[in-house]
Amino acid sequence: MPQRDPKHSNVILPTNDIAFRYLLTAPDHPNVRAALIRDAFGIVPDQIRVADPYSITKYETLLAEANAASDPAQIEAAERKLFDVIRDVRFDIEIADITIEMQVQRDITFLERSLLYLAKMYVGSYGGDHGKIKPAWSLNILRHNWWNDNQALRFLEFPPLEARQPGVRPLMRWGFFELLKKVEGPMNPWQHFYLTAQARQTDPEPFREAASMMEYINASPKEANVISQLQLREKADRAEQAARDRLARAEERAAAERERLATLAGNVRAARAKGLSPQDIADILNVTVAEVDAIH
Repeated sequence: MPQRDPKHSNVILPTNDIAFRYLLTAPDHPNVRAALIRDAFGIVPDQIRVADPYSITKYETLLAEANAASDPAQIEAAERKLFDVIRDVRFDIEIADITIEMQVQRDITFLERSLLYLAKMYVGSYGGDHGKIKPAWSLNILRHNWWNDNQALRFLEFPPLEARQPGVRPLMRWGFFELLKKVEGPMNPWQHFYLTAQARQTDPEPFREAASMMEYINASPKEANVISQLQLREKADRAEQAARDRLARAEERAAAERERLATLAGNVRAARAKGLSPQDIADILNVTVAEVDAIH
């Protein structure tokens, strides 16, 4: 598994949001995105339209708007707009709409959010003619292990292969590429590159181009300033999300406990009606006599 030398821990890696977007949406570097689409999806598109090409000036403007926001609602709206623009990489090829996202931090709502984005992209192509709805495909690149197996690249497809006619492509492809798992084949150079920002001598030309793009990112003061500000905001955003997740889990546990107690109360009352003693009820329901006596 490739690892970056600890002495270079301050080097910006391709897993960074700005670097990730630059690599895949820079107007003058089409070869890199074409190579990733080819290697991940097995497609060589004639044309790739980038939904929102890379613009450091645009990101500086969005940061300035977030910095100028005063009340909490304005700040949250400005940050959401900023993060959505930077994190959402979307392409339009002749046979499908494609979104590719980098997920560095483990997020308990990741699957729900990822599937929602894919579904929105699929629905978004509907213009009144069901026959012209465009397939929607996604690739989530993960800097952590998510699935409990050794498969690094997977696609969940609808309809599944066995339900499709020969030669018919899926309407939805929900993809995952886990960088920390061993991978062979065309995705191996991508794993090495995303974890090191470097291209090996044996890697194809697009990776040497991508490595030179990362050298630019690491040497550019403008990019460094935007990345520094984003990291501070993302750290605060992750802390707020973690707090919301803890609250949601606590509410789920409380709801489950209320449901358990309600079920227990119904069972205790039914057992009493049959003349069973508190000890017998406790033994049958696997609770204490005190819990039985507390129910009136």
